[in-house]
Amino acid sequence: MKRVPAGAIDFADHRGEIAGFARDWFFWVHQSFKPALDITYSEVIDPDKTKAIRDAEAQRRGYRSLEAMQASIKEAGETLGDSVENAAVMRYAVHKSFESQGMPPLYRFRATDGFESRCGRWYLQILQATEDRAGDDGPSTGGVGVQIYARSTDDGNLPWSAHQWHSMSQAQFVELLKSGQNDTLSLLPDAPDAATTPPLIQADLFAM
Repeated sequence: MKRVPAGAIDFADHRGEIAGFARDWFFWVHQSFKPALDITYSEVIDPDKTKAIRDAEAQRRGYRSLEAMQASIKEAGETLGDSVENAAVMRYAVHKSFESQGMPPLYRFRATDGFESRCGRWYLQILQATEDRAGDDGPSTGGVGVQIYARSTDDGNLPWSAHQWHSMSQAQFVELLKSGQNDTLSLLPDAPDAATTPPLIQADLFAM
C-alpha cells in the first residue's frame, strides 16, 4: 500500500491545557487518534547522509569514494554482489523517520471512540465499527455506527441526550469529524436538524 508524507493535519491546537488536537476540525480530535487516521511513522534511507558515510568508509579502506571503490572491484573482474568489501561498505546507512499516511488512507476508528464538537453542542459515540482493510483487489471500505448526542437543555444531571443513530463509512466519519458534515448528514449550526437524510438502522452498518 502506497504511503505518502502526512502533513495535511496540524495537531497543534490546544483544548485548555491539553495540546495535540487537530487544528480547525469541527470536532476535538487528539493526536492519539493518528493510528485510526492511518498516520504512522515510516523509515527510509537518507540518501545524502548515507552517501557521505559510505564514502567515508571507502576512504578509510584506501579509496577516494564509494564510486571509486566499486569501479576498482569491477576492474578486478568481481561483481559488486559477490564482493565482501562492497557488502561491508554498503551496510552503512543513515535512516530517517517521518509521519506517513496511506494513499488512500485505511481508517480504523473503533467502537467506544468518542468525540465532542468544538461548539459544545454535539457528541459522537461509536457503538459499532468495521475497519477499512487492504486487499489484493484494492481497499475494502469499513463503516461505523454512531450514536449522536445533543447537549441537554434539561435541568437534570445528564449533560447529553440521545439525538440520533446514524451509519456511515469510515471515510464519511472522518469527514464529519473534520467539517461537521458529510454527504449523509450535517451538524452545522445552520442545518435544520442533525440529519439531512433518514438515519440507517444498525444492521445496515455491516451491509455496506
